[in-house]
Amino acid sequence: MRKADINIVALHNHMIGETPQIFFTHFWGKGKPADLAKGVYESLVNTTMGLFISIVFLTANFFMKNKVSDITLEINNAIGDILARNMAPEAGK
Repeated sequence: MRKADINIVALHNHMIGETPQIFFTHFWGKGKPADLAKGVYESLVNTTMGLFISIVFLTANFFMKNKVSDITLEINNAIGDILARNMAPEAGK
């Protein structure tokens, strides 16, 4: 993500004693929404759970759209476009 100028700004947990232990990570990036979306997408799909996490991220933010900024929605839309292009049957050929 740092290649896309996106940095980790917080790592914490909300619960005490849960198993497995869950940590939440906050990221901050500055730039064009499409460039940030590409950076997020590329970093997520290069991890084992990347695609699943990106889908969860998109879904959660769309359900909370009244609480997110326009720039966040632009980033989510751009990530959704990237996912749609890469999940299309012809993308694998």
